[in-house]
Amino acid sequence: SFTADARGFTEASSLAAALVGAIDRFAARAGATLYVRASDGRFERKQASTTGASQTGAPETLNADEPVAVALRAGRSVARCDEVHSTLPGELAMVLSRQRELDALVLIGRRHDGCVLRSDEVAALRATLQSVGVEWQALRWEALQRERVRACGPAP
Repeated sequence: SFTADARGFTEASSLAAALVGAIDRFAARAGATLYVRASDGRFERKQASTTGASQTGAPETLNADEPVAVALRAGRSVARCDEVHSTLPGELAMVLSRQRELDALVLIGRRHDGCVLRSDEVAALRATLQSVGVEWQALRWEALQRERVRACGPAP
């Protein structure tokens, strides 16, 4: 499974690319876009699949108060774009990483066949993102530590 394979990645960016590809395949080529919170609170697009919503209008950045971000920050793990009155070109947004704040989210596009993701499919995606999010966050932390060592030298 992809969740098990996630433990084998050594770079957060590689894991992110594989994740959006896996979501895209699982969601019948609906497209997936990963957004990461910037220091000013906005969310920047870091990775996108090559199909679906990611190619047809998913913006480069999301305002901190974009309705899906507000819903996810308020504690939801899944926000259906229509239900939260978002104008994003997707079916739903899901948390990838939440520490003290919402750190990263994934926007999943609408399926081309018009079908919506079933509740069991959403549950499977939520479980995958929860598990993969832990791995992704750990890889980001390790990269920050390596960068700190390069910039400052090893700890005494």
